Amino acid sequence: MAVNGVRRGASSARLLRVLDAAGRVPALVFLTVGAVANTEPHWGAIAALWVLEVALLVLLVVVARRLLRGHTTGVPSWAVWMAALAAGIAAWVPRELRVEVFSVPLGVGLVVAGCFALGEWEARTKVSGPGSAPVPQRTLVGWPVGWTGSWALLGPGILALLGPSVLATFTDPQTWRAVFVVAVALTGVLVGSRRGLAAPFLLGVWVLPVEVLIVFVSQLGTEISAVPWMLTLAAAGGVLLIIATLDERRTEGYGGAAAYLRDLR
Repeated sequence: MAVNGVRRGASSARLLRVLDAAGRVPALVFLTVGAVANTEPHWGAIAALWVLEVALLVLLVVVARRLLRGHTTGVPSWAVWMAALAAGIAAWVPRELRVEVFSVPLGVGLVVAGCFALGEWEARTKVSGPGSAPVPQRTLVGWPVGWTGSWALLGPGILALLGPSVLATFTDPQTWRAVFVVAVALTGVLVGSRRGLAAPFLLGVWVLPVEVLIVFVSQLGTEISAVPWMLTLAAAGGVLLIIATLDERRTEGYGGAAAYLRDLR
């Protein structure tokens, strides 16, 4: 109603842009606060909050795609993700389910939205040429519009996907959790190597030794089974060896590993 009223009777273009960009934020806030404030430690409430979280993350992807196409949405993508984060935390607090049930959707939603933005940026670069592609104005609240490179577009999602699981390996060690972290980190290394993306490649390379160190220093043989973990490490070592072999010629073409890493997007 406020947006329609301004459109009919006001002459302030700046106010109109603000209302177009964030006019539906109060509705999003009321929806999230209402659900979180009435959280109770039983399965019905937890399931409802999880459904709300996933629905908000689907909305995040839709909002990101519309923003990338130049449309207004009435709500910024960061506000949608924060609302999903609040719903996820509220559902996780009773500790009925592991953190990955809520953290993985949060990370996947950000990664998918970032992938769409990365695809748009790469498409503009191919059409206009490197360094000459038109880039919209970049603002922190306007993500992913105007942002370029894998660190800005994929880095937050990867951190949201892996960070809680790495921390939980120390506080709530589980064999499947350690295997999951290694598998996702290896996938990041593989995708980053094949696509020339810095964020998944370097974050995967950094997460692997951190997770291995946490497991070996404090948890191996107690909560984390040694045999599945050793098999996971053997498989990971084989995958890394294959990646290194395939990338050896490419690295030489760039004039060394340092030049190759600098060229990652």
